[in-house]
Amino acid sequence: MRSVGWVMARMRRLNRGGRRALLLIAASALAGGSVLVAQVALSGPTYPPVPDQAVTQELQAVANRLGSGNLAPNATAPSTADVVETTRGEALSASSGDTDNLDPGATVYMVQLQGTFVGCMAKVPDPTSVTGQGLVFIFDPASGQLTDWGIEQNPIDLAALGQVSSIAVSLSAVPCTELPPSSA
Repeated sequence: MRSVGWVMARMRRLNRGGRRALLLIAASALAGGSVLVAQVALSGPTYPPVPDQAVTQELQAVANRLGSGNLAPNATAPSTADVVETTRGEALSASSGDTDNLDPGATVYMVQLQGTFVGCMAKVPDPTSVTGQGLVFIFDPASGQLTDWGIEQNPIDLAALGQVSSIAVSLSAVPCTELPPSSA
């Protein structure tokens, strides 16, 4: 690498147009280098800010169906849902605390809508007794399937599981009496 003095001596020998060209080249190199340094300095573990477009559309469809089917009467429908990529084991631990025979290390998306929900789609004797402020579901991107869902008394801290992003949802409340028997 040449010293600044060497570059300045060469610049004195160039005509005015040549000096401008050299300055532009030097400035571009410095700017590019500073961007590269900034990118390296800011890099760390990378997480997808949101799932890819195909998975996002699937998550939105599930969120719209579950949210609409379980939104409490006269409740304000949320316009976004929070999403976090995590493992199945961590997602189950954060929500129900249950375990199952599926791979606990499998990558899943945990999605949460915040609002007022009633378990209209729950498969329990009295679905309207299931109420809460968070509707949560686990989506397996490998199979493209909804694996678990539930209504939480209080919203879950998804940030404890990883970087949280948001997706848009569009809910329209469906009264419990209009839902087919097993529509979950």
